[in-house]
Amino acid sequence: MKNPVSTSITAEAAIYLEQADPQAFQVYKLANGARSIADIAETLSLSEAEAWAALDRLADLDALEGRATPPSATPHPALINRREAMGKMMMGALGAAALMGASQAFAAKDVALPEAAASGQEMAKRRQEQAKKQQSEQRSKQMEMKKGIMEQKEKRKATEAKSKQVR
Repeated sequence: MKNPVSTSITAEAAIYLEQADPQAFQVYKLANGARSIADIAETLSLSEAEAWAALDRLADLDALEGRATPPSATPHPALINRREAMGKMMMGALGAAALMGASQAFAAKDVALPEAAASGQEMAKRRQEQAKKQQSEQRSKQMEMKKGIMEQKEKRKATEAKSKQVR
């Protein structure tokens, strides 16, 4: 991996960087191409992760010649030994077996059809009862509305009759 190299920035930009991000500014001053990220982190008493984060912020500001990318946490498959590879394969196989066992457990619960059918029938009965109750409530509301309308008509007739008598 190439060591980070800082670019030249204006004095105003350097002052802004120093005030806005002092850690990144210190990394900027040390990034001369001769120091590795580990050296920079050690010199500034930072973790390598903090140094990488500062380099990333500097790259966002175009204060580096190129964007330095941290090493991958997952090693390339060619770089692990057979024992590690077998361990990873076994963990994958155990995970797959666990998933297969879980699907069988769910399937076993689905086999209990008589209980499910009974609960389904009960649910259907409840829905029918609820529908009947809603229908009866709607009918009673309609009846009340009709009564109210009829009462209003009777009152109008009565007031019309009185007004005719007065004339």
